[in-house]
Amino acid sequence: MAILKEAKIPAGGELLLYETSTVLTNGADFNIAFAGTFPKDTPAADDFIPRGAVRELLVTIEASHDSAASGVKIEESMDGTNVHKTTSYSLAAGVPVEQKVEMSHRYFRFEYTNGGTTNTTFECRIIGRL
Repeated sequence: MAILKEAKIPAGGELLLYETSTVLTNGADFNIAFAGTFPKDTPAADDFIPRGAVRELLVTIEASHDSAASGVKIEESMDGTNVHKTTSYSLAAGVPVEQKVEMSHRYFRFEYTNGGTTNTTFECRIIGRL
């Protein structure tokens, strides 16, 4: 259940970078309760993914409860270490959201932070487009 670190995308195509359509529960790598952060509790510089030829991300997400304020984040970096651009928004409970993000930097990472109520379901799909 990891986001791909290296990915090859066919010309003019799309690549599924991450998808879950099951009920996720608390575990060693994923905590969806009380301000838990996905994909892990402490985002690190090594979470950045080289974007290669990806020009746009399409993020579709739905959760049973609200995210934290600006709890959905796509962060971009020029050097793979420091954040240079952040696209963020809040997610309302039970309302699926599809967000397109134009990529302008060499690396990116995705982060989701819960609000104060335990989620019972969490679904997320991230597609990279050329």
